[in-house]
Amino acid sequence: IGGVAGVVPMLSPILPLALSFLAVPLTRLLWSPGQAAKFEALLEEATGRIEGASGGASHLPPVVAERVDALLNPLLALPEDTPDAEVTVAVAAAMEGAGDFPVDVLPRLIDRLDQIEPPHGAVKRGLILWATDPTVAGTGRHSGALRAAWATTWPDAGLLHLFATRALALVAAQPDLWRQMPDLGELNLSLEEANPEAVNATIRLLIARIEAAMPPDLRPAAEDAAGAVPTV
Repeated sequence: IGGVAGVVPMLSPILPLALSFLAVPLTRLLWSPGQAAKFEALLEEATGRIEGASGGASHLPPVVAERVDALLNPLLALPEDTPDAEVTVAVAAAMEGAGDFPVDVLPRLIDRLDQIEPPHGAVKRGLILWATDPTVAGTGRHSGALRAAWATTWPDAGLLHLFATRALALVAAQPDLWRQMPDLGELNLSLEEANPEAVNATIRLLIARIEAAMPPDLRPAAEDAAGAVPTV
């Protein structure tokens, strides 16, 4: 104040000392380190639960992640021109080899397939063909396989059509498998103008088939269903 205004205020040195001493207790009234730590722990626990519900594949213990990757690496190393039948057999072998693992390897596989390079188109097709095989889906041993296969389809219209076509036949033959199918909201979101009409038509049929297989009390209301399915 003295340097700017040219006036030195006559203040007792006790005043700034008192403010300094009062700063900590006043701050503690507004912010408690203990409460902050509890809140941070709560956030970490909630985040962990969310990651666990979604698979938690990115947070596997290093030893487990190493074992899972050792199982998946041969599958992911297959070239893009590998025939569908060969890739499907490789996917089945990997899933059978994962039978004794302490975690589900499907989320880890999806994480690896989500990488931009390489595209892993052959492996994605093999995963869809394996997951939609009636002998695989009907056993219930891989309850998350169909949703995992669905997660690999975006934004490839060809993969989307392959999944929707085979899933449609699967639900038609085994209506109880509607429980393992992707969420209706996700299916509705996949109806895009960029898709060929045949793809959107197949997805609409799959949505209708799933709704027909659901118990009446679980089906979406008519007005909700009408608003949810875009007229693409």
